[in-house]
Amino acid sequence: MIKNRILKKLSAGLMAGLCAFSMFGSSMSGVITANAASSSTENAAFPSADTVIAKAANLLGTPYTYGNKGYWYAYDQGQYTPLSVQTINNLGIDCSGLVYYTLTQLGYSTSGFSWNNPVPVDTDHWLTVNDNCTITYDGKTSKVEVEKKNIKTTDRPYWECADGSVITAGSVVVAQNPGGEDHAWIYMGEFDSRNDVISYLRSIGVSEKLINSKTVGDGKGAGGKHWRIESSGSEGVVINNKTDGKTATAMNMSAFRITKTDVTFEIDKYNTDGDLVGKSSVDNSTAVYGIYSDKSCTKKGWRNYNRR
Repeated sequence: MIKNRILKKLSAGLMAGLCAFSMFGSSMSGVITANAASSSTENAAFPSADTVIAKAANLLGTPYTYGNKGYWYAYDQGQYTPLSVQTINNLGIDCSGLVYYTLTQLGYSTSGFSWNNPVPVDTDHWLTVNDNCTITYDGKTSKVEVEKKNIKTTDRPYWECADGSVITAGSVVVAQNPGGEDHAWIYMGEFDSRNDVISYLRSIGVSEKLINSKTVGDGKGAGGKHWRIESSGSEGVVINNKTDGKTATAMNMSAFRITKTDVTFEIDKYNTDGDLVGKSSVDNSTAVYGIYSDKSCTKKGWRNYNRR
């Protein structure tokens, strides 16, 4: 589940980095929400990864057809016209088409790429990303956050950024294949087993009739716990933990975040010398919550906020 995947990434150490975080009262228990400071790439309007994945999963079982995007006239500026799911099921859809369909259906739009109608239509367009590219959702615009860019799969698996951190669930992944066709998919996150994937799909409202042995992989892929939804040249729209593109070769990977990063996590809390302390269930590190008056967290404010 997404909550489980988030918990693996969070610790009190992360919370200690958010200086301006405060707790109200010392008897609170259960779930606490922490938000990182906003940035030019942070978009509070972004939907959850669940929303993005559920929309893409509407097309599970659709055959692969090169050039089909789920819309008529995707290459005619401003003229894109949606097709019904039944029509797409009959006509098929390609890998970048699955991404295009998902984002366009959800109401995203972009600017600054070589083609925005309303978002990049294919992998070539996504790979023209630059510092001027923006993405808009629900009326709010932010700079496009590139989580990784042009990193070879021989250096990092597709789900890892240059620093080893994991890309955000729901992110668009574009694989540039120097020796063949490019590929694209949507990253779903980490799951312990195929059964966990199926449970997750049910929890976000994916129709039971779309979940079967042909649409959800056996879990034996090279990606291990990392799963994706893609339109595969040989299988159509499927969910799997594979890592290859249209040909099994080293690829240059890029990833673009399109979902919110606000997270909810659980910690154990107890009082030490009168201070409210949180203990991470991830690595057992602890933090004293409060506010510092400087960005480097050296000048104590209303309450200590130190990593212990």
